[in-house]
Amino acid sequence: PKARWWKFHIVNNWGSIRRLQVIGPLKLFVTGQAVYREQALLGVELVATALEALGVPPVRIHHWDFADGTSGDATILGDLRDILRRLPANIPDAFVYYVGPATVEGMWAMTWRDQQGQLHHRLLQPDGAFDPPEECMLPPPEASAPGSRMIVADAPFTARSWMRPAVRQRGLAGWESTGLASTERGPALTRWLVGQFARPPPDAVVFPAPPPDTGLCRLPGFRPLLWSPLSSPDVASKLVWELEEFLGAPTQHERRMAANLELLVHGGVALLSTLLVAHGAVTDDALLLHILWVLHSLVLSTPLVRWVGTMDELFLAALALPRARSPCCSPAVLASALTLAAACAAKCGRSKEQCGGNAQPLVQALILEALGGEDGPKAADVVAAAAGCRLAAQLTSHIVLDVTMHVKLLAALQLALCREPPAQEATAAVAAEQDLRTAAGEALLFTCLRSNPVKLKVLKFLGSTGRLINLLQICAVVSCGKLLAVLRAVACAEPLDAVLEGLNVEIAAVVVECLNKFPKDPAVQRWGFAALGALVVASKTYAERAGRGAGTCIMATLKSDILANNVAVQQEALFCAHAMLLRGQSGLEGGRRELAGQTARVISVSLRAEGKTGTECTAWGLKVLERVACAPKLGPAAVEPVVGVVVEAMLSPHLSFASAEAGSATISYLVAGSETAKLRLKRHKVQLVKAVQVLVWALNEAEGKGCDKGVSLQGWIGVLCDVLGEPRAPPDDDEGMVPVEKFVEEEEAQVGAMM
Repeated sequence: PKARWWKFHIVNNWGSIRRLQVIGPLKLFVTGQAVYREQALLGVELVATALEALGVPPVRIHHWDFADGTSGDATILGDLRDILRRLPANIPDAFVYYVGPATVEGMWAMTWRDQQGQLHHRLLQPDGAFDPPEECMLPPPEASAPGSRMIVADAPFTARSWMRPAVRQRGLAGWESTGLASTERGPALTRWLVGQFARPPPDAVVFPAPPPDTGLCRLPGFRPLLWSPLSSPDVASKLVWELEEFLGAPTQHERRMAANLELLVHGGVALLSTLLVAHGAVTDDALLLHILWVLHSLVLSTPLVRWVGTMDELFLAALALPRARSPCCSPAVLASALTLAAACAAKCGRSKEQCGGNAQPLVQALILEALGGEDGPKAADVVAAAAGCRLAAQLTSHIVLDVTMHVKLLAALQLALCREPPAQEATAAVAAEQDLRTAAGEALLFTCLRSNPVKLKVLKFLGSTGRLINLLQICAVVSCGKLLAVLRAVACAEPLDAVLEGLNVEIAAVVVECLNKFPKDPAVQRWGFAALGALVVASKTYAERAGRGAGTCIMATLKSDILANNVAVQQEALFCAHAMLLRGQSGLEGGRRELAGQTARVISVSLRAEGKTGTECTAWGLKVLERVACAPKLGPAAVEPVVGVVVEAMLSPHLSFASAEAGSATISYLVAGSETAKLRLKRHKVQLVKAVQVLVWALNEAEGKGCDKGVSLQGWIGVLCDVLGEPRAPPDDDEGMVPVEKFVEEEEAQVGAMM
């Protein structure tokens, strides 16, 4: 182990040998120490030079260097506090820069040997150094060291220390993880700090703006809660209730966000997590519910970057609470804990990975417990069951459920969706049931989108038994959108025979009823048209059952002023219209011109919408115009007034493959059936051909030369050139043939020569 070099002989499965020589651990450690110290000295020199360049007198810059040879009784805490106490009253703030080793918890680690060679070490927690508890308990006028301590720590994991309770400490810059490798000119974060880099290095956490001041530090219970010894449950409950009232009092969204951010910056999460662990197993529900409410507010109302990678720890703490109180965990605490865990997973990628990774068995057990356990959803508390479904939605959005391994979870979610409404007509009970149905629908939606076997299982449970039709008939607007989204997912199951067998034809009429019942709700309109379009694509029988009512709903949505700018809703309405036109059962044949005009208006709106949604909406709009234009009677005449919109869509810089195909087909139908449209389109021949050709080049570059999409569009380029170009002269069949007169003369000459 003490060798300076290690040699490896690596033999792979095929018998070849590779020899490798690396630096031994001891030599690497000694070399690393020298490099670390050299980088630290470079960082200190850079910062000192920058401060002097800004006008800071050298006598106001203090420097501690814990190198070999330092006295063994060095006390950095005493020296620091003495300097902070001597700060002038008019300049109470201090800038602190640290560069060197650190622990995983973010504590500054200083190690040195004295003159006798004895090893010494100090672990410094920034909040303990700059926010001494005995001083922070005093009100601001009596505090001996006023002002803020603005800290830059160029050391691994130092940003995590900012989450600890603090009054004066302000973290300006640090590392969330191990940090970036340094260069020969100094540490990367320090070089950005002095202006050598335009942007901070990756994985560095920088918060130059001061925290908001909404009055948190002036609350009577703030300093005792953060700095006094661990309070009893009764005292802690009163203090946390004060925080809850402080966060819930602001009625304006901006002020509420600022209040939550101030509590987060001052270490509220670490404090409340400590109370949760200390009292979670023994105290009554009141304190825990207060703590969970405040933590949930912090998760929802603060930016993720200010958590510096610690939200996953809160996620695990929330999951551990019901198990700590088992087997007597109340439904209220279980619901609050699962709601907090679901909020963490929805906002933090690490928490969601934990949900689908190591914590998955615990997550599934808690979800099943919330959904009623062995007794089923009928015996479950409705609020806890809704919280369990929300956590299940986060789980199913990250992993693919297996119909055999997760059979209990799938069954519980389906039963929760179909839970019978309460016998009493209380408004609160009905609202809670609708909330449960919405949460269960969202969880099943994510599950169905990721697995066809799950679609078939849900289709058999909900469709074949008629449960889905009953739910759609009695649901409120809150849950109707989620149920229609689930229907949209299962209607795309394969094979199509399973859809026809699992979904009664009457469901098409029920969807039309939902569209008529909630005409102004975006979720119902969007997923209603999506579900109806998927059903029509699956079978013509659904289109026949929907009848003219579907066409009426489509036109009402396309004309709606409330939904005019909602591109997602308009896209699904056009998708449904295209499917109905293909089946010939849309009820729109008598109003082709009106349909074309409304479709053109939607295309114009979508062309000004950014992102994939606008592009998809444009494609479906052009497909609808294509179906209208190909009608044998008056089809081109109906689309001819909106030919300018077709050209605008084809010349859009965001032209997609689907839009190019549908637009080219629409143009070919217009040219064939309308001379007016042909004259207008011929003016844009070059631009249209060029736009499609540019898309072909982009597809060949992205998917490879000769890809199917590129070949298909190349054919459409030929069509555009033919229909928009000048008519060509018919080919001369006699070209290249010898005239008959000349042939006769030559034959007579040959005969005469022979005679």
